Amino acid sequence: MFFSEFHRTCESSRLTYALLQMPKESLPCEVAEHMLKASAEERGTVAALAALSKELDEANTDAGQIYALSPHRQKTSMTLETCRLLAQSICFRSPLTPVHCRSDRPVVAHSIPLNCEVMFFDYVVLKGKRYYASRTVGHNSSSLVHAVIPNLHGKGSRDAYGELLEVFQFEQDILFAGQLMWFGHMRWFRPWHGSSACWEDL
Repeated sequence: MFFSEFHRTCESSRLTYALLQMPKESLPCEVAEHMLKASAEERGTVAALAALSKELDEANTDAGQIYALSPHRQKTSMTLETCRLLAQSICFRSPLTPVHCRSDRPVVAHSIPLNCEVMFFDYVVLKGKRYYASRTVGHNSSSLVHAVIPNLHGKGSRDAYGELLEVFQFEQDILFAGQLMWFGHMRWFRPWHGSSACWEDL
């Protein structure tokens, strides 16, 4: 019994050391750090290890997928905020097909009222990385996004960072193309250009 336990401890130590050699910001290295913390403190780490185990399972499932939507989905009404942002986005991309929310007054007579019901998804997978919709799942874990946005005039691009709030499928065929449309509702972050002294007391 003693030698079996000793052998298991040696194997665990060897695995932990191997994981620590991975890049510092990688998930395997973070797992190793939590394993060391768990063995040192023996308390308060079960939840952290469980969360990391879940992330590892998800990463293994999503590996190699270029694009996928969560199997769990729910058809429900958009908020007025989301509906107005959707109307602005569609009008910007298709100025010849004006649309508006049903609760708002149309700007032009031939404007199309939007259906308020859409299909919401829990997450989207892009290039093997899973991004959760924080408003849909109720937390912002794995909801932070780094996007490279091309400039309007086609020269260069800019980096943008934000939180993915919602992922939804819009089924109304307003462009008469017989195609569905998918959208991500983002809360974009603004860069801080002031002094860093305000963070020193936190």
